[in-house]
Order: sequence, then C-alpha cells, then structure tokens
Amino acid sequence: MATVDYHEAIEVKKSIDGDIEEPIPQHILDDIEANKSVIYWSLCFLDASVMWAYYSCLSAQDYYKSAFPSVQFVFLTTPVLTWPLSIGHIIQMWFGLDRSLGNMKRVIIGYAVFAICCVVIIVQGYLNMSQAAGSTLVLVCFGFVGAAHSLTEPAYYNVASLFPDARFTNAIQVGNVIAGVLNVIMATLIHLAVGGVHDSDQGQSFKLSFFIFMAMLFLICIAAVIVYARLEKIPCVRYLLDRAAADHVKHGKVDLIQLWAKFFRVGRVIILPLVAQFMLFFCTLTLFPGIGCASAYQKLGGTNAAPWLCSPGIIMPFNLGDFIGRVSSTQGAVNIFSMRFCFFTSLLRWGWLPLLLLGVPSSSLYSFGDSPSSGYALQIVLYVFLGITGGLFSTVTMGLAPRLVAQEDREAAAALMVMALFLGLSSGSTFGWGIGNNGWFGL
Repeated sequence: MATVDYHEAIEVKKSIDGDIEEPIPQHILDDIEANKSVIYWSLCFLDASVMWAYYSCLSAQDYYKSAFPSVQFVFLTTPVLTWPLSIGHIIQMWFGLDRSLGNMKRVIIGYAVFAICCVVIIVQGYLNMSQAAGSTLVLVCFGFVGAAHSLTEPAYYNVASLFPDARFTNAIQVGNVIAGVLNVIMATLIHLAVGGVHDSDQGQSFKLSFFIFMAMLFLICIAAVIVYARLEKIPCVRYLLDRAAADHVKHGKVDLIQLWAKFFRVGRVIILPLVAQFMLFFCTLTLFPGIGCASAYQKLGGTNAAPWLCSPGIIMPFNLGDFIGRVSSTQGAVNIFSMRFCFFTSLLRWGWLPLLLLGVPSSSLYSFGDSPSSGYALQIVLYVFLGITGGLFSTVTMGLAPRLVAQEDREAAAALMVMALFLGLSSGSTFGWGIGNNGWFGL
C-alpha cells in the first residue's frame, strides 16, 4: 500500500497544554488514503442531510407567504432556526455535554427530531388551523429543527477535524452547499410537476407540492443514520475517535474551569479565522434572503411570478454562488488567501447592503424607476457574488483553523469555529429580522 506523506500527522508536535503529541501511526494514514473516497462522500452526504432539514424550512418561503400572509416568514424563518442551533451548540460545548452524549447518540436523537418535525409540519396543513395557530406550530417545529441541528452537524465537524488535512472538513462544506442547490431544485421540480408553470400560490397543488417536498426529509433522515453508523466502523475513523476519547480520559475528569481555559487558549491561536467565520455569516444572514424576497414582493408580488419570486428566484442564485465558492476553495486558494485576507474580506462584504438597496423599490437608493424587474435582476446577480465570497472564505477558514493547533486540541478548535458559524447565522438573521420588522431601508 502506498505511503501517504501527511506532514502534519507525522511531525511530533506540542499541544497548547505543553504535552508532546504522538504522531498518527503510518498504517492508519494508509487506511485513511485507502478509504478517502468513502469517508469524503459519507461526510459530504451527512452534512447535506442535516442542511436538507435547514433548507427545507428556508426554501418554502413562497408557500409560507401564501399560507400565512400576516406573518413575516421571510424574516422570521432564519432567526427561529438558528438561535436554537446556536444556543444548543454553546450549551453542549461549554458544559462538556457533547462528550458525554457521544456522536452516535447525537446523530440518532437529531434525526429523530428532524423526522418528527417533518411529520408535524405536514399534518398541521390538514387540520384547518387558524393562521396564528398554524404559523406558531410551524415556527415551533423550526425551532426544534434548529436544536436538533446543533446535535448533528457539530458531530461531523468533530470527526473531520481529527484527520491530518482539511479535505474532509471541506467535504462537509461541499455537502452543505450541495444540499442548498439540490433542495431548491427539487422543490421547484415538484412544484412544476404538481401544479405546472402557471400554478397559483392559492391553489391546492401549491400546498400539495410543499408537503411532498417535506416528506423527502423523512427518508433522508433514515439514510443518514445508516451512513453515519457505517462511517464509524471504518478502522481509521474508529482509531481517530478512540484516540480523541483517550485524550479526554488522559487528562482525567476536566472541570468546567479547565475546559473553558482550554477553549480560550485555543481561541487565541485561531482568532483571525474565528472572527472571520462569524463576520462572514453575520453579513450573509443579515442580507439573505429577507431583503431580496421582501423587495421582490413589493412590486412583483401580484404578478404571475409570485409563487417563484423568493424560491427559486432569490434563494437559488445565492446557493449556486455558495456552491461555486466552496468548490473553489482548493489548495491553490488556501495558498493565495491568508487568514488576514479572509478577515478583512469578511468586513468588506458589508458593501453589498447599499448595492442591494439599489433594487428595493421603496428604498431611497432605488435606481430603476418603473422597471422593478431590473432591480430584481440586479439583486439576483448580487446574491450570486455574495454566495461566492461567503462560500469561498468560510470554507478556507473552517478548513485551516483546526490545523493551526495540535491533534488533541483540534476538537476544541472545530467546536469554536462551529460556534462562530452558528452565532454568525443567528445574529445575522436576527439583525435581518430587525431590518424587516422595523421597516429600515424602506423594507
């Protein structure tokens, strides 16, 4: 079997705590190389399955607009999804609960909650509930989806962070964006198949297509549990998980003060990618999808395009840009873009806000007169490039940050980076909700 030159794995390092780190044995490195495709695509599918639940809630904005017209779902969906996600991860991480549960239990519980929420969302549509009761039940389900997300996706980042290079962390990033693209495509195709191009957003076919789309999530949950169970049985994966568990045992029972001190020490090493990761998602979720969807409904909501304005109209271009950015984060990109460059880029992306407002009909910056469709087209282009920059630099920072520290500190680095990601999502979506709820910038 060919020998793999994993420089980071073979070199003996010191951890942040000062201990000498043993290298990963060569036979494990060989096993990683032999199973690299299976591991890569397993992690890719697993994160795609988690994000399928997230995007299934996000991609149906036009359905929610029709079913619950008095509720601002375009601004509410992401905060309701992401705050339980952030809080759930922070509680598990900072109180050591992720270690006590173990990855397999986290995965089973997470997907069980996804499946139950999927069933409840479908059933509520046939109960003739009032708008207030129906929308509240759907949003509660979204909250549980976010909480379940905090169990599953961080477990995959933990596994990927244990490998000696960033390829498997990148697999998670690719799975994330593949889910976003395919989710919108499938939602659109099902809608077309059931209702046709000229379907009304008030028709029964519009509702039926949404429920068929949601039912796909149930099947994906079952497949994901099976894939993860098989992934853990691969010898090299089992070795890395057992080694991480042994590292925890080696230090004995760690009290919370020690645990927090370790997070702060690791955080100082990865501060630039950590802050960049937060800012990238804070900016993205402030601007997407609320501004684009809300401005589209202002002038085009009464046209035949209404059922398609937000999804796929706004959401698909962003997801395609995100896909391009993530698959572009090759080793060449890593060599070009330093952590400092990624940090400053994460701040400069706020320049998209005034550019998006150029296409908002009620904004003082609106520049398209009696042609709101031109402003809508400008926003579509802007969202493509917003997705490209966010996908590229978030993947670069997420992949490299755990490699800046020693093997036994990589789980802590991964947990911190995921915390920054989730807090960026929830903070940005809340700021975006504030923009829409208060009518800032003419929205």
